[in-house]
Amino acid sequence: MKYILFILSFFCFNLIHAGNLIESSRGNVDSILCDSLSKQKADILARQIIEKDYSAAGMTIDEWKQLCPNSEIIARSEIIYNLIADRNVDQLIENYFGDDLHFVYKNRMENAAADEYQYISRDYRTYYNYVPLRHQLDSALMLAAKELLIKKKLNNDEKLICILFSGEVNSFEKENKKSNYRGSFIQEFSNNDRRYFSRENFSGHFYVGSYTPFNESKGFGTNPYFGISFASPLKYKIQGEIYMKFRLNINDENFDYYALGIINDVNSKLGFSIGLAGGYKIFENENLIIIPKIALGYESISTGLREYDEESEETFFHNVETLHSSIGLSVLKPIFRRNYIGMEVNYHYCPYGFDDDLISKFDNSAYSFEIFFRF
Repeated sequence: MKYILFILSFFCFNLIHAGNLIESSRGNVDSILCDSLSKQKADILARQIIEKDYSAAGMTIDEWKQLCPNSEIIARSEIIYNLIADRNVDQLIENYFGDDLHFVYKNRMENAAADEYQYISRDYRTYYNYVPLRHQLDSALMLAAKELLIKKKLNNDEKLICILFSGEVNSFEKENKKSNYRGSFIQEFSNNDRRYFSRENFSGHFYVGSYTPFNESKGFGTNPYFGISFASPLKYKIQGEIYMKFRLNINDENFDYYALGIINDVNSKLGFSIGLAGGYKIFENENLIIIPKIALGYESISTGLREYDEESEETFFHNVETLHSSIGLSVLKPIFRRNYIGMEVNYHYCPYGFDDDLISKFDNSAYSFEIFFRF
């Protein structure tokens, strides 16, 4: 029985291994066939499109597609062919953009315009599906796309794809931003693309709002609060910020501060804080992002007091200095194509007693409400 099981196991192992080798060699054969026949198929298809032999062109596209799946130039040819034949191309357009073939096409157009296009064709043969840059098929498809724009009544997606395939990439980008294409698949996809890439990058925040101590009778009242921050990409669950914020002390009282050997009666014009904030994305959909945040930094409140050291020839400022901590909630909503607008509410705790030179008592606790723009 042991020998029978051993023989069966050995047979199954070799059968699986042989199957993998066959699949691997089949893939290599397909790649070799695609490489060797793509230029030939492109030549034939270009001639058929120029001669308007569309029935033959359809068969060539089908044959070529069997050899080389997921090819940009084949997908482009298939869309143009079906538009000429008055067939629905919605799914073809969705597949084209969904497979990111529009990036391959844009790169193809850009590289074809370069003086060294022949070297690029050689170095990126596989990327460009074994069809050289500036091939006659590119020209034939551009001409067909331009004719479709003139002669056919096209819907928004069909019009946009024809503008793109006519070689007018810049015109496509401009048209695609216009409001009359709102609701089209291509515009929605492009907007999502831009937002996706904006989420991949670091961003800046501009904040404006108000800062209010819980006990306004202790030194400060409600004051304007604004600042900037440098924030991590939104694609991550864990968020980080480096911030710098200012408080204009227009609703405040004089306070006592010890400096220069005496107790001074001073009035602050400005509060300043700098620090680090961290958050965790607890909710996200297409319309809303919610991030609880905590922050810790340094705070300085101006007193207007300074002294000049003749030996070092430097001016030293005597300001109220302490830690600045906060905990709050940030809510963001996408606007435009890649930006966000948001609201943030924070509880602040600043232990002003850390500064031994501060004679007056400040309220350590405050709250702020801010509106911010992420750019």
